[in-house]
Amino acid sequence: MKVRALFVLLLLVCAMALPLSARTVYLETIEVTGQIGLQENFRVDLRQAEPIVLDKSFAGQDMEIATYEFYSNNSDTVYNLKITPATLGGSRSEKFMFTYVGGSETDLKKKESMIPFTIKLMSIGDENPILGVPNDKEISKNIGMLDGSNYRETGSIIITFPTEASGFKFEELASGYYRAALTIEVSAD
Repeated sequence: MKVRALFVLLLLVCAMALPLSARTVYLETIEVTGQIGLQENFRVDLRQAEPIVLDKSFAGQDMEIATYEFYSNNSDTVYNLKITPATLGGSRSEKFMFTYVGGSETDLKKKESMIPFTIKLMSIGDENPILGVPNDKEISKNIGMLDGSNYRETGSIIITFPTEASGFKFEELASGYYRAALTIEVSAD
């Protein structure tokens, strides 16, 4: 029995001595990295399937001309949506308006007809749209609502036609086609 106890004690001492005598041959801390790429997306969907019928019934009315969707996974950047008047040829117009582009009218004064309008930008779920002022040169707003670490926003671009009470007279316009153009820009600060 004494031999057995001595043998067990010897095994325990040997088992404890092995970890104390172990040598480290190699030791290094390594770093593993990963990256999520920057994703920024802005999309505009035009709502117009055919030309707008411009007449007195549109006086003072709002019309949604487009919707937009914005997404960014960069929560450290502030984004701005800006809309300015433009012509389809690329040069800039001074104000938001429809201009006469053709028809059967022969009266030169009526051929110079213009229909001014204002712009509203409204986020879906936003009860207070950002409004344009008649003849503004631009309308802009910060875009994107923080959702976790991402910015998201869905909204509408709305035009408002003038009223006769504001001095605008639809009956003085030439018959024919009218065109308006807008430049839409999203920038990051």
